[in-house]
Amino acid sequence: AAGEPVWFACDVKKQFDKDLGVWDAKLHDYEALYGIDMEMSKAERLRLRESGGTHAMTVVGVDLVDGVPVRWRVENSWGDEVGRKGFFTMNDSWFDEYVYNVI
Repeated sequence: AAGEPVWFACDVKKQFDKDLGVWDAKLHDYEALYGIDMEMSKAERLRLRESGGTHAMTVVGVDLVDGVPVRWRVENSWGDEVGRKGFFTMNDSWFDEYVYNVI
């Protein structure tokens, strides 16, 4: 229902900047840094146990453009010393790649 927080589990440390409070699937360009293609599909990361649900948080807001989500406002349990006073921004590409359970 609108106005209700939504619980989710994700791989919290992937493509994350805790000082900026941002999760973005393209935050770090590992291919440019290392000179090799390190990209795997979500299914491959799960099958190889390279990724999985490591932390739970709540979505408390969404930014829609033409009815399509582009970023999410996330509340975390790490306190107000990280992110933006305990709140974070997760873009939709990160949601698609690293969120594994939503209740």
